Amino acid sequence: MYAQVHTINAIHVGEIGPEEALVAVDESGRVSVWFTATLDQPPIRLENGVSTWGIATHGPTYLLAVSANSFRITVWDLRDRSPEEKSTMRVYPEAPLGEGCTRRTFSGHTHNIPSVDISPSGRWLVSCSIDGSCRIWRLRDGRCVKQRSLAPSWYAAFRIVFVRVLYSTNIWSI
Repeated sequence: MYAQVHTINAIHVGEIGPEEALVAVDESGRVSVWFTATLDQPPIRLENGVSTWGIATHGPTYLLAVSANSFRITVWDLRDRSPEEKSTMRVYPEAPLGEGCTRRTFSGHTHNIPSVDISPSGRWLVSCSIDGSCRIWRLRDGRCVKQRSLAPSWYAAFRIVFVRVLYSTNIWSI
């Protein structure tokens, strides 16, 4: 008997808490997270339910975001899943996804979403879709605070660094 094989769509190396993590997403929606200091340990397995492509992490807030062919983005708060000792975890005054929320789904795009990123502050999520739209979401409550249509060639490469440029030029202010 052979194990079912799924094609990996994307990989990402970033931080979750103070730990470096390797994240892989696949065509079935499986999200696997390995902490590089303990690669011999089994990964954290999360399910997104549909072919998943975009990946973003934010170390200080323990957030992992993935985007998918369902036209949705899922963000997990992984503070309780980090291998770090709980007594040494950095405590934040507010939960990054809202009090008591460990998983939030963002909906609004009308096509696949190949690109997501989390702002350096850990307060905002940016997403870009094949539909040509880019959105800025507030992580704490899931609200889309800005939406813009961009030329189709921009959607896959849009990152938080571009959002900073847009803020500084007053094209896109929150």
